[in-house]
Amino acid sequence: MPSVDYRHQFAYIADASSRGKSFPGLVVRIHSPQNDGLGVDVVGHVDTGAEMSVFPGEFASLIGLELLQGEPLVLNPTVGRSHGARLHDVIISHDELGRYRLKVAFMLDEVRRALLGRDFLNVLQIGLRERYQKFYVTATP
Repeated sequence: MPSVDYRHQFAYIADASSRGKSFPGLVVRIHSPQNDGLGVDVVGHVDTGAEMSVFPGEFASLIGLELLQGEPLVLNPTVGRSHGARLHDVIISHDELGRYRLKVAFMLDEVRRALLGRDFLNVLQIGLRERYQKFYVTATP
């Protein structure tokens, strides 16, 4: 049986919009690889069911990207209608976990939350303890 030593512990984040419910999430900063000084802080929901990380489209312009110049993509959720998005290379950084260059989706439609999907989780080792509202991360899988 594998054993993992986690270096970091994070408490779940309280979701003000859902009457005190909480979720495993991280505040990360996203930047354009071409302009590291221009970034935006994002509360990302850690989502093991999402294949890729997804951000609201307006964040693309905040970090100096032209949203519509990204590669077109259609996202198909488990429930509901499909959504258009554009793929862009970004840097996702976290003060304790480091910096990672990923290709992420920026939504064309309005979206309620940012998702840190399995592309992001692929560069980390993560463990969840739902009962205790905590999750654990090691920056090297």
